[in-house]
Amino acid sequence: MVRKARKMSLKNWRTCSLFDDPIDRIVAEIHSLGASIHTDGERLALTRASRIPPQLIEDVRQHKPELLARLGKPYWRGNVIVIPFDSDPRFHWWRGGQALSETRREFPKV
Repeated sequence: MVRKARKMSLKNWRTCSLFDDPIDRIVAEIHSLGASIHTDGERLALTRASRIPPQLIEDVRQHKPELLARLGKPYWRGNVIVIPFDSDPRFHWWRGGQALSETRREFPKV
């Protein structure tokens, strides 16, 4: 049986167990609004399609160091290495970048 995924409201994003990590939750909330977040040197840049709630902006400010450290670079989530699409293309093994094993060596699991 196939069930349709229902769209989560912003209220539900904050309590969803899929996003126990606050950084994952913040990025998911931003994307759910049709906006995006990326790094611009030591600054964070938000591009928005709609109004961003003040609480979300406060969350971004509160977690700025963690967001800067994670965005645009491979990172570990549990036992899985995550390679963001906005990372350096050399990490994009699916487009002929370096082997995944090399990326794992470069970003060892802590």
